[in-house]
This record gives sequence, structure tokens and C-alpha cells, in this order.
Amino acid sequence: MDPLVSLQVAVRDHIDHQQARPFAVLDFDNTCIVNDVAEATLAYICRNQLLRRDDLLPSGTRYCGPAYHQQVFRRYYELLRQGNIQSASLLCAKAFAGFKRNEAEDVVAAAIDAEGSVPVVSELYGVPIAGGLAVRPVLRRLIDFFEANDVKVWIVSASPEIAVRTAMKCFGLPGKLIALRNKLDDAVISMDLDEPYSIREGKVDCIRMFIDAENRPLFGIGDSMHDLPMIEYADIHAVVDCDNALTMEATRRGWFIFRS
Repeated sequence: MDPLVSLQVAVRDHIDHQQARPFAVLDFDNTCIVNDVAEATLAYICRNQLLRRDDLLPSGTRYCGPAYHQQVFRRYYELLRQGNIQSASLLCAKAFAGFKRNEAEDVVAAAIDAEGSVPVVSELYGVPIAGGLAVRPVLRRLIDFFEANDVKVWIVSASPEIAVRTAMKCFGLPGKLIALRNKLDDAVISMDLDEPYSIREGKVDCIRMFIDAENRPLFGIGDSMHDLPMIEYADIHAVVDCDNALTMEATRRGWFIFRS
């Protein structure tokens, strides 16, 4: 049976036993969409030398020239290589510091437009990067199913809120959003972020704080081991098959797996 059909049957069965309005939690990058809008935006900012803060690196203040943009970009991918997802995610969010909100939204929209929808592999500053942004058809069908069955859709992302919200608008995806939230300093985006951070176990903390402190999600889906705490916290578990450790874990546990 089609995994989506099987999932719909399971969801309807769970809905019949829910007292509160059910809700679903979905990771965004590489889950709802192919590739990562935050990484695409960081590449766009660095490629076009748009950073406005010169103190994003541990070494302190630097001139915002070409070398600095290269160093920031390479630092992000070095953190990912080290497995330091929190520091990498926070750096990506801090790249918006110095922009006004509407300016940041315009940059994200320009990055999405520049990416196009066809998946490609390219290189920037010697770092291989995946390009092309598009909604996964099966996830769009899944979101439509939830909307039609009065299941509240929540996107829970470790990416910057500005990037994900702009992408949701561009792609016509409904739902409420929890993501990394930069604080404002006199209408200008600052380097300070609100806690808790929606990263790894922090996604569960955010669900409890901003959605429901007592009831678990009806459904959870993600694409990497960083999403595992959120998926485990849900009643129905699913993953997008990215041929990685999470796919192996989902196979072992008999979770729903959606092929890319």
C-alpha cells in the first residue's frame, strides 16, 4: 500500500481517539522542501557580499570584504562537518543581523528565485553545495490532508524564522511556524535570539512551550537524526528518505518512510 494512504488511515484512527484538536509537527528544510532555504540564503548573502555585521566569527571584528564572506560561509560548513548543528544554525540566523525585517525577507525571496526548482550540485568557496528549492509533492499532499481533516499543521525548524516564513509564503504552504527568532534592536535584526532554540531536543521544548504543554503531536516527520527527538515525541512517526542514519532508524522501528 502507498505509505501516504497507510498514514492517512492511521491518522484518521488516531483522530477518533483525540480529545483536544490534533496537531502535526513537520521539519521544513529537506523535509517539506528539497534542500535547505537557510543554506541557500546564506550562500546568496555571501556570494553577493551582503553581510552587515563584521563580528560573526570567533576571532572578532573583521572588515566585511570578500575574504570575510568566504570565511563566514566556510565556518558554517565546518561546524556542520563537526556535527555542531546548534552553532551552525545560530550562525546562519545571525547572518541576518543588521538587516531590517523587510530587507531580510527580500534577500530570502531573491535567494529562492536565484536557486530555481531544479536540484543541482555546485560549489562556492570550494565547498560543494546542493541547489534548487521545491516543495516535495508528497509533503504537499500530506499537508493538504491534514488541513482537510482539521489537524493543525506546525512547521518546527532549526532554520531562521525569516527564511522559513518567506519560503512558506513563496511556495504557498500553510501552517503555523516555530523557528529560530532573532530579536530586534530598534527595528533592526540583532545577533541575539530568543530561547528555547528549536534545535534537536529544543524542538520538543518549543512544542511544549508554544503549542501544547500537555498533549503530544499526532504526527511528526523529519529528515535527519537532528529531528529524532521531535519525531519520537509524536504518536505517529515518519521520515523523508534521505538514505541516512534516520532512514536506517526508521526502518528498524517500522516507521512510515516517504521516498524522495
